[in-house]
Amino acid sequence: MKFNVKKTDIEKAFSHSVILIPTRSTMTELNNALLNLEKNKLTIYTTDLKVTFITKINVLSNDEGKIAVPIDTIYQTLKSISASEIQFSIDDETKKIKMKAGKGNYSISGIDAEKFPEIPKTINKNDITFNTERLRKIIKTIKFAINTEEKRLSMSGTLMSCKKDKATFVTTDGHRLVKYSSKIENSKENQDIIIPLNTLSIVEKLIDGENTTISTDGKLISFYFNNSIIISSLIEEKYPNYDAVIPVENNLTMRVGKQEFISSIRRVSLYANSLNYQIRLYLKKNEIVISAKDIDFGKEAQEEIQCDYSGEDLEIGFNAEYLLDVASHLPGDEMIFKLQSSTRAVLVEPEKEKDSTENILMLLMPLRLNV
Repeated sequence: MKFNVKKTDIEKAFSHSVILIPTRSTMTELNNALLNLEKNKLTIYTTDLKVTFITKINVLSNDEGKIAVPIDTIYQTLKSISASEIQFSIDDETKKIKMKAGKGNYSISGIDAEKFPEIPKTINKNDITFNTERLRKIIKTIKFAINTEEKRLSMSGTLMSCKKDKATFVTTDGHRLVKYSSKIENSKENQDIIIPLNTLSIVEKLIDGENTTISTDGKLISFYFNNSIIISSLIEEKYPNYDAVIPVENNLTMRVGKQEFISSIRRVSLYANSLNYQIRLYLKKNEIVISAKDIDFGKEAQEEIQCDYSGEDLEIGFNAEYLLDVASHLPGDEMIFKLQSSTRAVLVEPEKEKDSTENILMLLMPLRLNV
């Protein structure tokens, strides 16, 4: 079979497809992309067995056929050539792939399409459509708090809970929790699913175009965007009851500028003990005293920054890395802390924009203060 294709089209398609190629695998078939030519349409498939990426591009051809090709070598070739059009010629018998680009000629062996892993069927059920940039923003905001310990499978992804006109995404690792709610318009039924971390990372990298549509049957999930599809298995576990750990009586409120707060935490945390990175916040009227010390190495630091706080004096400790994660992933210029005591979970929110259809809530567990 033969086809001609614009270099920019196939290079972009391969740049997305190659993300699914495992860095290490005993299955050599996974180092390939399956090409399915149907005259003027070329469909490209890659998979790591858990996630599958499918994309379509236009080509010039009157042929039909399938072959699996070593995608990384071809992609690296495409990136380094300047020709605007590539001519592919594939021998159906020998599986030899020949590429002609300008004055360059390249040849590599493929494998029979039948040896490529089975492609899961696409899903068109319980469709929910997101603005693509909004979906990418949601993933970027919540992903840092996903648990990465394999023994806690139910928390190794994000819960997506859809009810009526709202989709809620939740991640937690037991120390931090993020709850991100966004208005939706076309949820057909209530559903709770857990999307794996790796799938979210791939979706964040690859989605483009104006909108992304999500479909799920409870076992698989599909993301449709711009002539491409990502299909992934789901985590078939029950997500923990996260509402039970969100306090409802945190009546002490502190507001602080985000960038000044982050800068101060970063500096002071350099002097924290490397075992727990404990940092102390001492809240008093309109001021935060931020401090840390490491007795073993004889170092300590303290800074004072302004805030909006009129409650009772309160000292509370945090893991500096966890606190920075929460602060740096919170949108906006101002952070709102809602506290109760030095031992109870703290809620952190951004300043909510007027008429916003989104709501973001982060929870952070404090550390027991050292003497």
